[in-house]
Amino acid sequence: TAMRGPSLTLCETVPRGSKVSIGSVDRCAQEVLGMTRTLLLVLRNMWGVDVQVDMEIIPRAVRHASWLLNCFQTRKRNKGNTAFHALHGRDYLGFMFRFGQPVLAHVADVSQPGQPELQDMWTSEVWLGKSHETDANVLMTQAGVMLARTCREALEFNEQSRQLLLRSPE
Repeated sequence: TAMRGPSLTLCETVPRGSKVSIGSVDRCAQEVLGMTRTLLLVLRNMWGVDVQVDMEIIPRAVRHASWLLNCFQTRKRNKGNTAFHALHGRDYLGFMFRFGQPVLAHVADVSQPGQPELQDMWTSEVWLGKSHETDANVLMTQAGVMLARTCREALEFNEQSRQLLLRSPE
């Protein structure tokens, strides 16, 4: 209790099935669901694909939706600030791409001594959001999901990137 200070924890018993008891949780779930639908609509418009529930992109869309809400949706209980601001004491100012946008990711492999310096270290991937923990870019790659610190906008939408989006989990 020395670390918590003098605060007191009150335990309450709520009737099973009570709508009042889960109101804020249900509202949060509805907001994430709504943002997820918006992200999937962006994918449909950007790539011309109908996203199915068994596709690998679905959990990534949900994760990115919650990240967007935490970083950009203001809350009255946070004095008009975002959850990100309440946690870090500042607004989020990082750079982002559109969900599902093709990007070029910098993948310097420092574990390979003697790697030719002129070798192309930018690979074409699909941007899925930012990491909650490190703010790294989350990417869909041929090998699965990976993180990259540096990305830049790809100038074209290629078929390889489209196939990454259509992939189902193995």
